[in-house]
Amino acid sequence: MKKTILSAIIFLNAAAFAAYPAVDITLPDKTVIKAELAVTPQEQEMGLQFRTELAPDRGMLFTGDKERTRIFWMKNTYIPLDMLYIGQNRRVKKVFSDVRPVSPANPDEEPQIVTAEAKYVLELPAGTAKKHGIREGDSLLFKLPKGVEPDAADNGGGVKKASAKKKP
Repeated sequence: MKKTILSAIIFLNAAAFAAYPAVDITLPDKTVIKAELAVTPQEQEMGLQFRTELAPDRGMLFTGDKERTRIFWMKNTYIPLDMLYIGQNRRVKKVFSDVRPVSPANPDEEPQIVTAEAKYVLELPAGTAKKHGIREGDSLLFKLPKGVEPDAADNGGGVKKASAKKKP
């Protein structure tokens, strides 16, 4: 029964993400990554939870209204990730490589937490930063879709009409 419920959650979560807008991000070596956008507080809270795979040319970009301390934890995240903390100028401020996932076999284990100052955070499959030589100070190129813009009112950036507060 527990496996059936977990399978349903994973399926519904994957279906929900299929509708998220995406943006092309050009890495310093000119490789293009397609990143799903996590804009609203609900999207940002869900992130890549319950996913069991992430293609090498995919990622998730979390948007913000301004540079501030961003705290991410790997609760219910089952794939190892590289996490790039990106400034207003779209330069990489901090690279966290191979952030340890929580094992689906042991969902009660303590999740890893990473934190740094950033306006954006890009989650990529573990090993991507090393493979493409991404380092602090590198520039990433991307343009947010029309209608996705920072809004101080929602404290997480994103959809202009959003009004809920993002959890730290």
